[in-house]
Amino acid sequence: MGKYYSLEEAKRRFLENTKLSRRKITVGVSNINNICHHLGKAWIERNFQGCSGIAIFFHISDIGNQLKYIKNVGRYRILFKKLELTRTQKELNPFLTELSIVSKFAKYTIPVQYEPTLIVDKIKKSPDFKVKVNTNWVYFEICSPKNIMWAPLTKLSKQLFNTIVVDRQYSLFILLARQPSQEEVGTLRSTSIEMINKFESGSSSATVGNLAKIVIDDSDPRIVSRFIKVKRGYPTVNVCAFKNYNGKIQKINLKMIFTDDRAENILRREAHHFSKRTRNLIIFPMGSLGKSMAKWKAIISRRLGGKINRRINGVFLLDAAMSGKTGKTIQKRLIYIPHRNPYKPLTDEEVHLIKRTLLG
Repeated sequence: MGKYYSLEEAKRRFLENTKLSRRKITVGVSNINNICHHLGKAWIERNFQGCSGIAIFFHISDIGNQLKYIKNVGRYRILFKKLELTRTQKELNPFLTELSIVSKFAKYTIPVQYEPTLIVDKIKKSPDFKVKVNTNWVYFEICSPKNIMWAPLTKLSKQLFNTIVVDRQYSLFILLARQPSQEEVGTLRSTSIEMINKFESGSSSATVGNLAKIVIDDSDPRIVSRFIKVKRGYPTVNVCAFKNYNGKIQKINLKMIFTDDRAENILRREAHHFSKRTRNLIIFPMGSLGKSMAKWKAIISRRLGGKINRRINGVFLLDAAMSGKTGKTIQKRLIYIPHRNPYKPLTDEEVHLIKRTLLG
């Protein structure tokens, strides 16, 4: 295997019989070979093993394009090391999000440093990156809602499937008010097993304190059916998992609500990386949760005022999607939620520059 992809090799590996203009293929292969130059061809094959098609081609090309600018970033080798060590898409995705955002500032030659050192209350902290806007350094934390809510739900669904061992078909729905503790996972498991064993037909429900509502019904597990109603105005994340046990289809459908308390916990956790003496921002890359940005905005806005979370100047909700046919960004939305009383205010000009860069 050569060190880089030839044009024909890349077409066979990623595009198969897909029709694409020679110019787009040439640009894409050039970007992919930029990854080979920095991280090696084996890195691509390891992280994208068995993946092909036009969407994957453009996705990998986009990574290569972002790497063109990364050497303009201070301490960029730390991010490179993280990328080099990844073995799966799950490990890789958080660092790709960081690369995507940090490279935007580097592209426009705005001074940026990855994982800078910041002393907060005599403790050494490392926010995700800092950017020099005019004469001020602004510190950033990237906080992905998908990692906050979707990843724990996926882990929980696996835990439940591994421990709920019953020889019958079922459809189980669990609505969570928050992420459960390990002890509470045990309660969810035992309650679910008891409900499944007693269930005969129709629908049955149970409440587990202020943690969850559980519903079991006789709907076809292969169909993602209706879910438990959620209080209006609160966004949710949903994970649906299936298992075939002795020829019987079993389904666990989990949903978690993003509440005011959860928003407060997340903002407080991120604020611990910041100093009162610096200007600080949080970016939420929304991804598949982009449709509920207005709900997220309403909840986060309630946590950015008065005397709470004053280290945070504001939160950006960023939504962007790429076309699998053209490789171009077809949707890009940015909502800025400012704190009404931060310790170190940002000017309108500074906020505008950051907005323009994130949308660039």
